[in-house]
Amino acid sequence: MSNDRRSRAAEQHTQLISVGPGAWCVCDASVPENDARRLIAYLERVDGHVEVVWVHERRPPVRFESLTFAFDAVRDVLAGMRS
Repeated sequence: MSNDRRSRAAEQHTQLISVGPGAWCVCDASVPENDARRLIAYLERVDGHVEVVWVHERRPPVRFESLTFAFDAVRDVLAGMRS
């Protein structure tokens, strides 16, 4: 599968779910709801940044300037997982 197709598939299957003020879960909608692998990352607004805590893969937490940048980074990781 080409990088463009993986990226589009990740965009179509990635859900950003608000779980509270300044907190979100990113889920892979292509995985069944009762499967723990559905949860990819937890995002939280901290000190003016958005921190990504990876749940699906072992990666260190990362901070981004905005929710958009954080969400895009998670989608990029998800696209790479599909390759």
